Amino acid sequence: MIARFALVILGYWSFSISFAQTGYIATDTSYISGIELIPGTARDNALFIKVKSNNGETIYSPQEIKEYGFENGKVYVSQAVFPDNPRKRVFLERIEEGKITLFLYAGKEQKSFFLKSDSSTLIKISRKKSEYRKLLLEQTPDFAWKAQQPQLVTYRKQSLAKLISQYNTGKHRPLNFAHLGIRAGYVMSSYKISPKLYELSSPVFDQRLRDIRNGRSSNLLLGVFGEIPIGKNDFSLLIETNYMKGGFSTFSRSTVYDYFIEEFKTFDVDMVVKSSTIQIPLLLRYTLPKLKWRPFVNVGGNFAHHFKNSSRVYQSDITSNVVMMRLPTKENHMSNYTFAYNLGAGLQYNLNYRNMMSAELRYNNQIPTGNAYIVENQLNLLINFTF
Repeated sequence: MIARFALVILGYWSFSISFAQTGYIATDTSYISGIELIPGTARDNALFIKVKSNNGETIYSPQEIKEYGFENGKVYVSQAVFPDNPRKRVFLERIEEGKITLFLYAGKEQKSFFLKSDSSTLIKISRKKSEYRKLLLEQTPDFAWKAQQPQLVTYRKQSLAKLISQYNTGKHRPLNFAHLGIRAGYVMSSYKISPKLYELSSPVFDQRLRDIRNGRSSNLLLGVFGEIPIGKNDFSLLIETNYMKGGFSTFSRSTVYDYFIEEFKTFDVDMVVKSSTIQIPLLLRYTLPKLKWRPFVNVGGNFAHHFKNSSRVYQSDITSNVVMMRLPTKENHMSNYTFAYNLGAGLQYNLNYRNMMSAELRYNNQIPTGNAYIVENQLNLLINFTF
């Protein structure tokens, strides 16, 4: 054993392969840092660790060393976790350390978590929801959970780590969890007519629309969404599906002198656009870690499909008080598929430990594409309920 450690000390400064990481290994009597460790899969890391040296690779098992760690902060500790075989040891990843330490074992078939406090032995956490939540309460009797966080914890690394971290630091923070929600909204849209619409090269060229005005409309929106926490922090991923039925109408009026009949002619042009739209926003959200009132901001992109999309142009010619209506023309002046970026901010209120309501103001700015003859920007007022 001493000879193997000597080889490591002599060879740790040698060249390392691309996936080796700087770290350390320790026994009951020795500690060697600055060596090159070669990480494996989660299962491999639970069974052994490879150390790079001039003489190749040296493999250490949980029976030979008590701990190893990487410079990125990951630490693995040798522990006996099998009651029927107390001499067999494995490496447990240390997730959180403090009054209570949380460990993860990446076993052959499934992952397992363990708790250890200063006054207790290693305790395996049951996978049953009612049992592991009861265990967490039993292990934290000196802490008054203000937001019933143990009722929300799941059998996942990030969720358990955040809960144990709150206990160790004595800080009350909301425990983010994956949830679904529904929403209703009021959408104020502005439509900008692109000059491409009356360019000669445009496939929907229409000279009559040169003086057409930009349009506005207000519509209702309905939607569903899912929110997924990202790691231990207060960021989350928001995936949404919204439906809205919209459209607008706009017009232009021009007067020209007809030298042939020596009279003025007036032309009225009306454009009517109707659409039914499915929006699929994908957003990154940050929510301030407060227990009741929680401000948040989000940013992301929005894909929209106008599955019903029609534009009609009506023209009236007025000469000598005689009105002549022309047959309407029908084109798709608005793209069937659009992309936009979203910016939003709002305030969330926690009704209880699971249900929440929030109000949000969100701005959608469409990214013009080659065939976008009408560009839509939106200001949304959204009311959300999660469960």
